[in-house]
Amino acid sequence: MKIAVVSNDGETVSRHFGKARWFVVLTVEDGAVTAREMREKRPASQPGQGEEADGQGARSMVLVSDCGAVIAGGMGTGAVARLRDLGLEAIATDERSVDEAALRYARGDLPHQDDLVHVGGGGRDQVRFEPS
Repeated sequence: MKIAVVSNDGETVSRHFGKARWFVVLTVEDGAVTAREMREKRPASQPGQGEEADGQGARSMVLVSDCGAVIAGGMGTGAVARLRDLGLEAIATDERSVDEAALRYARGDLPHQDDLVHVGGGGRDQVRFEPS
């Protein structure tokens, strides 16, 4: 199973999906990380700029279309909606370790935290977040 985790350093889960520099794509098999790949995404450099403001978000999300889920420390309702449009599960978590977040997700032990999803982002502010 491939799982994407947003990060700025490859080790720590970014607290903001839109500002993260990387998708760390981990392949988890039999309870272990068997492959790791860094895929660069375009982060927002200032409020109102970057992926969420200029439509880059949809293009960046295609970079992880081969994954089953995308994990972040926080994201907007627009990002959640775009990920779902691609058939990906969006998970917001307070887990800080990229590897542990992916392993926990693969075990079914990484709950989505609604309080880490904010209204906005991805240019789709009108989307109301409802857990799946």
